[in-house]
Amino acid sequence: MDLETKQQLKSLVEEKAFNLAAMKVEKMSGDLRTVFTIVQNAIGNRVKEASDNNDSQVVVSMDDVNKVLLEMYSSKTFRIIKQLPRSHSMVLRILEDYFRFSQLAHITEEELLKQYNSKAS
Repeated sequence: MDLETKQQLKSLVEEKAFNLAAMKVEKMSGDLRTVFTIVQNAIGNRVKEASDNNDSQVVVSMDDVNKVLLEMYSSKTFRIIKQLPRSHSMVLRILEDYFRFSQLAHITEEELLKQYNSKAS
């Protein structure tokens, strides 16, 4: 690998983005391979996005790494709610607020989602 190729690869990922991945993994598991997996996924997502937009410039930013971190470390409930249609999400929030403010019952968003899933299936 020549010097020019090394410089191109180094400029592919912003230093702050790599540091974000490293700090998060250090707090979670300390496994260096996970950092490389996060950066690899961020590069893949960024390359796909750039090809969809016919963009020749691919630089992985902190936002790109943060998206991958959210995908990897967010709870299953968060991911399910994030994929719900907006109208369903609004209904869940309205019900949660109703139960909380009327003090009829204390129910968390996660418990409400479990109830919703059991009725929907």
